[in-house]
Amino acid sequence: MSEKYVKIQSQQNADFTTTNNRVDFIIPASMGKISLRDSFVQLYVRATIPEDNVASGTGVYMASLFWKNGGAKRNNYFNNVACIKNASISSANKGSIESCRRVDILRQNLSSMRKSESEVDSDRYITGDALRNLKNEQQYSIFQQINKLGDVASKNNDNVPLTIRLGDILNFCDSDIVDLGKMGDTKIHLELNVDKIGCYQVFPKELVNSGEVDDVAQPAASLPLKSLILTTEFTHQDQIPFYVGQKIVYSATTNGQNGQSYKAVIKSITQAADGVLTLEFADALVTLTTTGGGASNGVVTIYTPAAAAAGTVQWNMAEVVLKEVSPDTPSMENVMYNQWDTYELLGNGAKAYTNVVEVDGASRNALIMPVDTVNGLDATLVVDDFRIALNNVELTDTRSVVPYTPLYYDRLIKAMGNSDYVVRNLQNPLYEVNAAELYKAERTSIIGMPLFPTTNRKNLQININTSVSAGLGQYILYCAVPRVMAF
Repeated sequence: MSEKYVKIQSQQNADFTTTNNRVDFIIPASMGKISLRDSFVQLYVRATIPEDNVASGTGVYMASLFWKNGGAKRNNYFNNVACIKNASISSANKGSIESCRRVDILRQNLSSMRKSESEVDSDRYITGDALRNLKNEQQYSIFQQINKLGDVASKNNDNVPLTIRLGDILNFCDSDIVDLGKMGDTKIHLELNVDKIGCYQVFPKELVNSGEVDDVAQPAASLPLKSLILTTEFTHQDQIPFYVGQKIVYSATTNGQNGQSYKAVIKSITQAADGVLTLEFADALVTLTTTGGGASNGVVTIYTPAAAAAGTVQWNMAEVVLKEVSPDTPSMENVMYNQWDTYELLGNGAKAYTNVVEVDGASRNALIMPVDTVNGLDATLVVDDFRIALNNVELTDTRSVVPYTPLYYDRLIKAMGNSDYVVRNLQNPLYEVNAAELYKAERTSIIGMPLFPTTNRKNLQININTSVSAGLGQYILYCAVPRVMAF
């Protein structure tokens, strides 16, 4: 048997909502051997911006997902894996294999360090939260099919798969070939962040003066104005901010009246050899009369519906896509992986915070990540300095660790290495809709510390000092615990 992919739908029926956000996949033992590393979950989503002015035509608006409590700037770009809040995997023969709470916080932050800038940029085509292209600053959407030339109207895609690798959700699922015949029927359980994700309108990058329109001379007879010729010469389609089916606003001086504006939906777009575009409309923008001087000083801009900030997101279906391999393929006899233990804690607004947490003796590291209800996933842990001890043994030789110093990065990289992760980037992605940059300096909001193993459970002592008036807020402590599953 050659390799093939098999789709299994969730046990629960869609639509997934705030009260129906549990997803379970049952993988039968009869599937034999599969590659978990090459398998993935797909959440089918429809994201649309509602029309608020049907009288002037129904437009197609580009939409992007966003974290609802991310603030006005939407400055919390999130990876697809953040759609999942909690996750677990178990099997009939092995029982509970791995369980992780607050996958969204953990994986969002780990993803920001494990991927380089170019890797983040290359994933734009599968990301529900649209990113600006780092080369040309263009921003598109995977939820709409956009046609920039011709007469085929752009449209909303009804079912867009948000792809999430199983290995990005749970560490065990980063294994290569596993034998389900030995594991028995296997269950993957997910809890979705349906209540935290909305959508908003995104816009292509408009070059300077790209919306300027050629003047239309005063006609000899009344002329319904159904087309506009843009002044700018576009050399590449990436530069074109307009598309078929898009609603625009035409502002100009028409028939001798200043400051006139008209809304219309683009019916077709043609491009001349010199790069000049002609926009055509099904209905006349305005009828030019034989007096008043025609149309002048025209500018075309993209229309923003009044309800653009209240776009709709539908979660239509969930499925797991499994890579099934030949029965002759050698499988793993032992799977070594890390399970992340989660401790959700509260700083209680303290400026000199101290806490003692009892953790598993096998814990190899401690990662402290903030949970900010205002800034969402892209929360910043504002720390002046910190010290961490284990069973009263200082882990930094009695030195306080100041963020963004060599000691801070040394401990963080070592902590990541203890959980088998390679650090490729030390800046958290900060995404702003109106900014051209993806990263900003010193946005790493994680405290990391390697831990030595002990036979019994051990006490982790945390001391964090902050000068912020509100003190330390909510945060999560993650500890990677090595596990081995023998088949």
